[in-house]
Amino acid sequence: GSPPTIEYFTEDVDTANFEVPSGERFRMSCYVRGHPQARVQWLYEGQVLPLRDDRVRETFHRVLRDKRAPHLFTSGSTLEVVGFNHRDNGEYRCIAVNQAGNATRAVFTVVQGRKCFET
Repeated sequence: GSPPTIEYFTEDVDTANFEVPSGERFRMSCYVRGHPQARVQWLYEGQVLPLRDDRVRETFHRVLRDKRAPHLFTSGSTLEVVGFNHRDNGEYRCIAVNQAGNATRAVFTVVQGRKCFET
């Protein structure tokens, strides 16, 4: 088998802090390749998502055989947080796991808002 690789993660954000407008919907996508098929899991601050929160939704994407490498499978998952607010700030991590290994990518989110400066 081959360990999973993350082919695409949230528009390939490489920024440490990703700003999300307050009250907006925030989507993160994670597409992975591997053999056997990799399982995708989301963590928020180290805890498995979705937590029991109606605002957090996960959608799994169809598993496809890779035409360029038929022994590999591509699968994915999108995590969506509705009504993003300061309680949602933190690290979101996508983990892809199969019997051959694992891969992980993370993004740290902060809600956009007015910055207050003390004088």
